[in-house]
Amino acid sequence: MLVCVKSNWRCPVSPLCRLRTKVVARVCFAPNFSQPKLQVRKVAFFVNKTHSPKKQTNVTTGKMPGMVISENLKTMSVYLATAAFAISIFATSFPAYAETLSGQPRTVDGDTFELDGTRLRLYGIDAPEGKQSCQTSQGKDYKCGEVSANQLASKVGKQAVSCEVKNKDQYGRSVAVCSTGGEDLNKWMVANGYAVAYREYSKDYIGDEDLAKKSRKGIWEGTFEEPAKWRREQNSAVKIQPAAPVHAKGCDIKGNINSKGEKIYHVPGGRYYDATIIDAGESWFCNEKEAVTAGWRASKQ
Repeated sequence: MLVCVKSNWRCPVSPLCRLRTKVVARVCFAPNFSQPKLQVRKVAFFVNKTHSPKKQTNVTTGKMPGMVISENLKTMSVYLATAAFAISIFATSFPAYAETLSGQPRTVDGDTFELDGTRLRLYGIDAPEGKQSCQTSQGKDYKCGEVSANQLASKVGKQAVSCEVKNKDQYGRSVAVCSTGGEDLNKWMVANGYAVAYREYSKDYIGDEDLAKKSRKGIWEGTFEEPAKWRREQNSAVKIQPAAPVHAKGCDIKGNINSKGEKIYHVPGGRYYDATIIDAGESWFCNEKEAVTAGWRASKQ
């Protein structure tokens, strides 16, 4: 004889039961009447404490040869599918920036490279801006932004750099830690006083800044304004600035006045050409003869 009962059933061993969800089962068994005694007890099965059992069911204990269990896993399948969907959404919501760019860069300024058409902002550091001036220990102004850019360009030279991209900034630039020959360029710029630790976004280079300040290296030798503060003041101040000279097509020689007041021109391909910015009072030239006639001398590098 085959006896079947339907109940809210939970097995004490099956890992399915550990999911703490309600399982509807049909239990079929053939009682063994050869046993000396058949014990019958009332057992109420339920999994989740928030669900009360609808009824109590008589279940025969002892050996039950031929047991067949048919489980309705519809509810469990829905839960698992929902969890899988949620995990996939979570994973795609946070893009990974495990990207490394390598090659010979163009130095834009003291904390920015351009590599294969991609702008790379050096992570955790902030260098003086191209038009920013600082003061020496004697109180003399000099273009510390240009010095910072030139020092970075000089450090890299013609070597290739490897940049590990961490994220993107508000302007869409990739933010990266760049190195050459295994040396962290971000760290080198701060440790030598050509940039400050960008504390608003990272604490990685604060120790290097402290050492540079203690040794009075770079901008720490004199006085300067924090680059971020300088930018804010430039953006908020309403000033009438003399217009920078117009860059005529074909006239690509840059006539720059350095911190010592020397008039030096830079030709395309020169070591400091890309880092040089032409401001008011400076000039573009169409050929070297024109630059020399105007009182500029050629850059030595």
